Amino acid sequence: MKRKISDEALAQDPAAQLEFIAGAYEINNADAIDAALTHVTTVRRMKSKGLLDMFASYSDEPDEDAAPS
Repeated sequence: MKRKISDEALAQDPAAQLEFIAGAYEINNADAIDAALTHVTTVRRMKSKGLLDMFASYSDEPDEDAAPS
């Protein structure tokens, strides 16, 4: 895959998932193919379990331990 895409966007977009996996096949490297398949599977599972939404909600909240600026 040539363009950068967030895990959240990848989980929502089947066309992007196909493009991501096809890019690995274009490289013709078994490790790249395995990594692409694993990554797409992982983000799809995280989406179905609600983990992506949970992580997104935490990233939107300010860090309480951070010093005020």
